[in-house]
Amino acid sequence: MLPFFDAHVTVGPRKVVFKEQVGGTEATFRRLEECGIRESLVHHTRSVEDAPQTGNRLLAGEIRGRPGTHPVWALMPFSTGELGTPVEVRAALKAEGIRAVILAPAAHQWNNAEWCAGDLYAMLEAMRMPVFVRYRPPDYTWDELHSLLVNHPRLPVILRNVHYTVDRTLFRLLDLCPNLHMETSKYVVFFGIEDVVRRFGAERLIFGSETPFLSPGSPVTALALSPLPQGDKEKIARGNLVRLLEGIDYDA
Repeated sequence: MLPFFDAHVTVGPRKVVFKEQVGGTEATFRRLEECGIRESLVHHTRSVEDAPQTGNRLLAGEIRGRPGTHPVWALMPFSTGELGTPVEVRAALKAEGIRAVILAPAAHQWNNAEWCAGDLYAMLEAMRMPVFVRYRPPDYTWDELHSLLVNHPRLPVILRNVHYTVDRTLFRLLDLCPNLHMETSKYVVFFGIEDVVRRFGAERLIFGSETPFLSPGSPVTALALSPLPQGDKEKIARGNLVRLLEGIDYDA
């Protein structure tokens, strides 16, 4: 069985809950276990749907004592000082062992351009901190993603919300920007993963499930039953994410 490391798991109540959605932290991790997912990056709903400082604080209590869970914080630019100074934020990331961050400019109402967020991007790039962003205007347009990737070429960016309808633009961006990776939870297309591997290599794909809002069974099955070589499947399931996390330098 593949050693799955899930890059997209959420805990905490959402503002809008769908009827068939798995509910509660215990149920979420039980479902992951059922699907063979033993390790995960986890963020709190409140860190995106509310204020980052609220969700980031609540996260620790939700995952405390759960082996294989790694905390993810939401961050935003330093202009208002709500999260602290760059020095304070860097120290907090190290002290809490944060393994990746989420940037959600639309939800948190900040501009993603260099003049507003460049100091945040530069700090994360120096640390080689994996950054999750969504392709979904007004979070990031394709032009804005291109600007982020080109201006910060050593910043590992992982794109969420990837659907097969964006291939004609996404593939060009993957070709131009080697620091761009894509997460697999919503990339459900006939031989789509195999096509990305053929064009760009397995190293650009990061396994994610978006549990509990999507079923982890679908992306697990798509990769487990893929005709890709076993080595490529292992990279996507776990190895690529581990490589990015091992590259973090909190003191850079």
